[in-house]
Amino acid sequence: AWNERFLVMPRGCVLTRFEVCIGEPQAPTVRAHCALGTDGLWRSAAASGYVAGRTRLEVPLLRSAGSQDCGGALYISLCVWDGSPLPEEGAALGADA
Repeated sequence: AWNERFLVMPRGCVLTRFEVCIGEPQAPTVRAHCALGTDGLWRSAAASGYVAGRTRLEVPLLRSAGSQDCGGALYISLCVWDGSPLPEEGAALGADA
């Protein structure tokens, strides 16, 4: 599991693409991917407010050509960061321990 807790998206970006990769870092193989409109992600985060309020998305992953694996899903939790330290992941995201 990747479990990245902090991702910055530039406002000038039009499309945000997420990829699930395997293999060596020098030559990774993309197994699944998804792309989201960055403007929509910004609006969703702004509508949810700061760290106390979050928008949670479950985004289907598309399989890459030739992949035998299931696409799966990417779970994204969006909020506007106020500069404060991030809360513990389980408490903030409502994840099971």
